[in-house]
Amino acid sequence: MSEKPYKSLATDLLGKIRRDHDAAADLLIRADIRLDAQRVAGRDHAREVHVRLRSDAARRGVAGQIAALTEAINRNADIVMDVAHQALDHPIELRAQFIDAQQGLEQAASGARRGTPGPGM
Repeated sequence: MSEKPYKSLATDLLGKIRRDHDAAADLLIRADIRLDAQRVAGRDHAREVHVRLRSDAARRGVAGQIAALTEAINRNADIVMDVAHQALDHPIELRAQFIDAQQGLEQAASGARRGTPGPGM
């Protein structure tokens, strides 16, 4: 009973724990050096984290509304397109009316110069 088979297992586990701890400490030191170098270069990590948190919160808040907005756009697309076509056609119609009125005035002016009575005289 003097032989202890679990002792080598415990020693192996302890060695693995020490190696993992050393690797984690090295990783932490490298990360700290990298962050310090970035701070010296002018990078503001606190501002970046703040902006990221705000944008994530805004994205989560808008996500539920996107489906409703898409549905409303699809539902009203025909009406919007009709209004857009009317808005595009209206100046063309006004220009045509203006040209007709201008031609009528020019004809009336040329008739008055020739001594012909104009309309309604």
